[in-house]
Amino acid sequence: MTSRFGPKFAPITLAGLLAKPTKALKWLIENLIPIGSLNVLSGDPGSFKTWIILHIVLCISRGEPLFGQFATQKGRVLLVDEENREDLLKERFTLLGAKPEDAAMISLMSNFKVDSPTDMQMLKEVVVREKINLVIFDSLVRMHTKEENDARQMASVFEPFKELMREDVAVLFTHHHRKQTMGVKYSVSQGLRGSSDILAAVDSHLGVEYDSSRKMLTLTQGKSRQAEAVQPFEVSVVKGQDSLSLQFEGDAEKSLLGIDKAKNFIRNSLVLYPEGATRADLEDDTELGIGKNMFGGALQQLIEEGAIEAKPGKHNKKVYYLKAPETPSQTDF
Repeated sequence: MTSRFGPKFAPITLAGLLAKPTKALKWLIENLIPIGSLNVLSGDPGSFKTWIILHIVLCISRGEPLFGQFATQKGRVLLVDEENREDLLKERFTLLGAKPEDAAMISLMSNFKVDSPTDMQMLKEVVVREKINLVIFDSLVRMHTKEENDARQMASVFEPFKELMREDVAVLFTHHHRKQTMGVKYSVSQGLRGSSDILAAVDSHLGVEYDSSRKMLTLTQGKSRQAEAVQPFEVSVVKGQDSLSLQFEGDAEKSLLGIDKAKNFIRNSLVLYPEGATRADLEDDTELGIGKNMFGGALQQLIEEGAIEAKPGKHNKKVYYLKAPETPSQTDF
């Protein structure tokens, strides 16, 4: 008997479900982005979100590990960018070492809207014709005309992606974090701006924070629907004269312990240097195996905390001093 509800509503028995062969989980980026999934990369302005997606474009185009750590399946990428000017994007791709043979396509500032049936139909045609494996949107707020805080409206924004995902095309979009309330520290998932339906819709959520004192990114997987979330990890931003690279540094929690160890070492060492010490003096003394980025970050944090101070020395080198604790003022009563 034919269902009066048509082909969209066709329940099967539990026995039929259990009899179906189990599909192995396949990754476009190992442990981070499954094939045929919906994903979000979020962070504050200036947190290197665009740099990360450009790095993703190049890694998947070449089949190289993301950050030198997470294996990728080589494929073709379509970047739909409504945030950045052409000259800026070209400059950043060049610094990351992009080559003409990299298998990527780019749409720039075309006023593309995912909630426009015409725009989505054009995108689907490109995806099919060019055999695209990953579509990246930068950023979500520029890509639709709906109210970001309305769950029903945002659900309609994500609905068109399902047709792409059924064809094993992964979708990744960037999004912003909400402004922090004084005295309140949001988790990565709580910090995602707009309706809670944004987080509910995605398979994987990766949040990024940037520590400028250490030139270090911390990436946290706030959601992973299809597998156990990876532990927070750090990625260093390595800037050369004509290059920029993003390099995996390891477990973020271990790094925090390393920072604390470096801060303790610096404080204890400066006790032995009442006349002050340069960074080179301090680094020569350490046998703790602390990296240069971590050491620099520890110095900066101690300055910001008021535990040490830096003054200009010979040859314009900074000299670091342990700051004496403030003496409470004496008041006669």
